[in-house]
Amino acid sequence: MFSAVSRQYCTRYDVKRIALQLQPGVVAAAERVCHLDLLFEAGYRVQFKLQGELALLGESLSRIDADGTLTAMAGQGDSAAQEPLLERFFKSIEGRLQRIRHEQEVQNIRYLGNTFVLHGRTVFDVVADEDGRLTIEMHRGSERQQAMLLASALLDGLYDGSIVPR
Repeated sequence: MFSAVSRQYCTRYDVKRIALQLQPGVVAAAERVCHLDLLFEAGYRVQFKLQGELALLGESLSRIDADGTLTAMAGQGDSAAQEPLLERFFKSIEGRLQRIRHEQEVQNIRYLGNTFVLHGRTVFDVVADEDGRLTIEMHRGSERQQAMLLASALLDGLYDGSIVPR
């Protein structure tokens, strides 16, 4: 089976494969949960659970590949019927995919030798890194003013968007 929607979202977010595994509730009346295991092209993996109506996608599919190939569970084979459900599925996890991509981008930023901007105004260069204590030079016109910054504070700023690479 093939899904254009799946190929589009997997391409957009560099997802190599999504494995789906439906898990029964603890009691018969409990809401079912679908365990998702996402493997990204860069080699990292993220796992989370999906509840509600969209968790039932795990009843019909066991895998979604980047090229749009769907691996159906036994007896499930109509990809056209799956497209609207797959579109809702991807829209429901799109926020998570965006956060995962942002986190991965932040994790890949090299501090030393790079220039950053704090709150859109203060420009600084990271000139040294001693065990997570960064020496920075803030741009003050043509002058540079040295200061210290913890690598964890820079990382926090990159995550929340108050600091951006230049």
